Amino acid sequence: PSSEWMGRANLLYNSTSGQYVVLIDNGGGVSAATSSTLSGNYVWQGRIPNTSGFTPTEINDMSVFTVGSNAYSVANNDKNGNNRSAGIWRLNPSNYL
Repeated sequence: PSSEWMGRANLLYNSTSGQYVVLIDNGGGVSAATSSTLSGNYVWQGRIPNTSGFTPTEINDMSVFTVGSNAYSVANNDKNGNNRSAGIWRLNPSNYL
């Protein structure tokens, strides 16, 4: 996988692809690993497109959740090192594999 720092893992199910997806904040971006089963072998997919509106190095302490068939991520924004704002954005199913 990655040799960069990795934050906490977040798990969700992508109903479009039929894959379980682990999203991880790592070294200025978000990376993914996927599996067709919850307890299966996860395959490292690497970085996913950034749709947050934050620059990758500003994403900090990320979490993901689903509402119906939509997936969302929420993270605090470490712009200028102040952690004083947060963002929430919908994940495009094709972008989170």
